[in-house]
Amino acid sequence: MIIIKQKPNYGFPLSFMFYSYLAVLFLSLILVILILSEISLYIILLVCLIIIPLYVIFAIIRFKNLFIKNRKRLLKRFIKHANLKGNEKILDLGTGSGFLAIGFAKKLKKGKSYGLDKFSFKNNKIRTEIRNIIKINYIYNNIEHAIENSIIEKVEKNCYFIEADITKPLDFSDNYFDLLPNQKIYINFS
Repeated sequence: MIIIKQKPNYGFPLSFMFYSYLAVLFLSLILVILILSEISLYIILLVCLIIIPLYVIFAIIRFKNLFIKNRKRLLKRFIKHANLKGNEKILDLGTGSGFLAIGFAKKLKKGKSYGLDKFSFKNNKIRTEIRNIIKINYIYNNIEHAIENSIIEKVEKNCYFIEADITKPLDFSDNYFDLLPNQKIYINFS
């Protein structure tokens, strides 16, 4: 029996996908022009077998790797500045796929990390789902994927995800959280 280790999927920007598909469409258009202009079959094969795969390898994969690398660098910076003791309660607003909440949960021994996000696929109609996906500009950026990621990363016991609207009062007592990391703000309540 072969066991395949599953990796977490923290998503990537939709704009990246749009530009990738646009580039592939452009390369396909060049290919059609070559076919219609009756260029040699060898040149068409060259475009199909070399240029398109090279684009995929060097452009798309490189962008995804740089995106992931930058996210990890940001997480390390947050953790370094947080000066964690291991028993903090941390709140990640707009957690999406749980990248920050899970990253902090890995560093907590007795503490808890909470990820809060409004977006969920539950009880949404298709039109609403598409609008929300485009609005948040990330694929796999929802509570369901955050929960899956926490299980894959083995932090589900100290990492919780809540579907809620941050513009409305939350069901936590005052001063419940010690830390609120976010890409735009960083608040330490201690």
